[in-house]
Amino acid sequence: MLRATFMLCWGLSWLVVSQGTLANEGSNILEGVRHAEITYGLNQSNLSLLRGVVIDTKLEPTMDFKLETDRAFVSLQNGLGLWLNHTPPFKSGVSINYMLGRHQSTDLHYQRLGDQSGSFDLYAFAEWQPILEAVTFYGNVAQTPSPVARQFAQAGVTLGLALVKPWNAFFDFNETWGNAVYWQSYYGVNSQQHVTSMKGFFMPTQGGALYQSQSFGAVYSLNNAMDLIMGVGTLQASNALMQSPVMGSRSQHTVMVMLSHKLLDH
Repeated sequence: MLRATFMLCWGLSWLVVSQGTLANEGSNILEGVRHAEITYGLNQSNLSLLRGVVIDTKLEPTMDFKLETDRAFVSLQNGLGLWLNHTPPFKSGVSINYMLGRHQSTDLHYQRLGDQSGSFDLYAFAEWQPILEAVTFYGNVAQTPSPVARQFAQAGVTLGLALVKPWNAFFDFNETWGNAVYWQSYYGVNSQQHVTSMKGFFMPTQGGALYQSQSFGAVYSLNNAMDLIMGVGTLQASNALMQSPVMGSRSQHTVMVMLSHKLLDH
């Protein structure tokens, strides 16, 4: 997540609310915007805007704000960047984003291990919908600059199913990976940390799969501009990741209850 982008998105969303509409032709700030959407609610995850990366999933407030033109975009999820392709069924982009850190004060598993700061990263993502609104394949990769070149990647698929109006259902499956530096930064215990925390030494020299995530849920259309999204799922750590002395339970539950509000879409 990009903290600077978060502040920009928050400012823009506040501007939208205070002005009452994005469709104001006299607004120079929003000239050329093709799509704008804000999503907010509660999400139980191991990634938190407030806490960073955590071992035990936590239910916390969450928000995503996206604003798109034909050439560029800004959002909490994808950062600040440019489209490589923005024509259905394929969408891709590159951006400057933010990779979360982790903090010992926000998770018992990290106590006496010190903090790992977050960092800006280079981010690329792609989305393909061979069957629009029904099947979506997606993937992304992020890497922070050298010398601390952490790399994180994700790939997944979302299946959508139209039910009785105004209900729709969805199923999502994805898997995440990290390189050796990512593993060492978030799940490693070096020799000094081993002494201070009394946790076993763990400094992997190669990366690999981190988590598998599965979730299913329903979308209820409140009106043409607003949807209620509800879902439950599981987050399961890989066998290799469970070798880290930082880890807790291998399998955890996830929950989300969010509202998606389209402020502009044309």
